[in-house]
Amino acid sequence: MKSTGNLAQGTQSVPEERITFWGEVKKGRDWLVFVWQMVGRLDSPVALLRALGTGVGALLMIVPKSIRCALLKLGIVKD
Repeated sequence: MKSTGNLAQGTQSVPEERITFWGEVKKGRDWLVFVWQMVGRLDSPVALLRALGTGVGALLMIVPKSIRCALLKLGIVKD
């Protein structure tokens, strides 16, 4: 984090994160790789199916919001 204000006052500027479609796709891919690695450590088929169900449920909640945020930032969709 880069400081642009007076350090005595403790003010710091946080750069705005640019949200892009491909950035969100990369986050999703990284998350899937993480889940896949965690599933590989499970010891039973039931645990594997439960973990996959949880992962799919989480993706179904995250993906629509991520796509909407990216489209809003690109100006394709109005708020």
